[in-house]
Amino acid sequence: DGIIEAENKDNVFFGIERLSKVLEESDDLDPPELIERIMTQGRIFTGRRHFIDDVTLVAMKVLK
Repeated sequence: DGIIEAENKDNVFFGIERLSKVLEESDDLDPPELIERIMTQGRIFTGRRHFIDDVTLVAMKVLK
């Protein structure tokens, strides 16, 4: 739950598809920047500064 279950004013969930889109559009970011981007998009989507539910994000950079 957490970020994908964050709801906007119309009771629509942020959802896995929206999260996937943010991830796809952010593949050039370092982990801290990626986490900030996801949190920012979640706040924009919900229209709130703080999430009602807890949100935990972990991002890793895969070295080739």
